[in-house]
Amino acid sequence: MYHNKSLRIYSLMILITTALVIGASLIASAYIFTGFLGGGRSWIAIMQAFIVCFGLGAMFYLPAAILFLMARNILRSSPKKSIGVAAIIISIPLWVYGIFGLALHLPFLLLTVIIIVYGLLVLGWGICVFMQTKRVIV
Repeated sequence: MYHNKSLRIYSLMILITTALVIGASLIASAYIFTGFLGGGRSWIAIMQAFIVCFGLGAMFYLPAAILFLMARNILRSSPKKSIGVAAIIISIPLWVYGIFGLALHLPFLLLTVIIIVYGLLVLGWGICVFMQTKRVIV
C-alpha cells in the first residue's frame, strides 16, 4: 500500500529520533550504573543498583521502542488509527513533563526543551497517522 510521502518522511524521522532516544537512555542507564560499581559493593547491592538504573531507564526506552516499532509498521504498511491513538497517548507524558519542567524551573533546561520538542513531534506524528487512515491510496 502506498500512502502520503510526507507521512513516510515523518515516520522515518520518528524512527530515527526514537532510535536516538533508546540509545541515549540505555547509555545514561549504563553510565549511572557504573557509578555504583566502585567501593567493593556486594553482588546484592550491585543487583539492586542494576534494577534501579535500568528500571528507571525503562520509563524512557520502552515507550521509545514501542514508537520505533509503530513507525516501522507505518513505513512497511498502511497507517492504522490504533497506531495514531497509541502515539498520541505515549506523547502526553512527554510534553506534560516538559511543561511542568519549564514551570518549575528544573535545573536541566536544555533537556526539558528537548523532551517538549520530542513529545510534540510524537503528538504531531500521531495526529498525522490518525488523519491519514481515511486517505489511504490502494
